[in-house]
Amino acid sequence: MRRTLSFSLHEVAKILGPDLAEKTLLNVMFNFLKDIAEVREGAILGLPKFIEVLNPSDRETLIEKLS
Repeated sequence: MRRTLSFSLHEVAKILGPDLAEKTLLNVMFNFLKDIAEVREGAILGLPKFIEVLNPSDRETLIEKLS
């Protein structure tokens, strides 16, 4: 289940919009990035599209945290 969601989290973010995606999905993305390899793969592949959905200020925060 987590693997499937990790590959489509960016699509859920698009549906929710920037504000709700930041509030509800940002922590989920971070957890997926720390998960097992199969889940992490989906999160990494969808990360650029996920970042596009976020507001510019949230993008910077996410990129800083990823560094």
